[in-house]
Amino acid sequence: MSRFLVTGCLPFGLALALLAAGPTGCSTKKPDYPQASVSGEVTLDGEPLPDGKIIFTTVRLGLNDVVPIRNGQFSSRVALGERQVMITATKMMDPPPTGMPGVIETEKVPTETLPARYNAETTLTATVSADGPNEFTFELTSDDKSNSSATKKEVSRPR
Repeated sequence: MSRFLVTGCLPFGLALALLAAGPTGCSTKKPDYPQASVSGEVTLDGEPLPDGKIIFTTVRLGLNDVVPIRNGQFSSRVALGERQVMITATKMMDPPPTGMPGVIETEKVPTETLPARYNAETTLTATVSADGPNEFTFELTSDDKSNSSATKKEVSRPR
């Protein structure tokens, strides 16, 4: 799991320059947020998504919990609360033509394979609670005519 947190008391570019030069007067300790385990399944057109990432975001905190998806399954610990969810899957593909005569791009570039409604334009959300079970199913479709669904699975707990 990767976590990215945008905080600080200096502009980002200046903070990077000072970080390279040595310690600054600002604290570099990231705040600790309460977390819970999440797990679930991501399908595309009824089949498990082979590889990708699911990103649980809290925009107001600048907090992103990035969780890998393998064979349609994901599992990790993420921060609690109402989270925006983005799902991405990239593939190395030939770049689009440059439009410049005589210029040919030969290196493949990472290209998003899922519709923007699951990542750049997502409306997916998930509520991660301390008492769990926090099991989610995301059923994605590759066509633009259908909306996806995300559900929290009901799981019985031992008594």
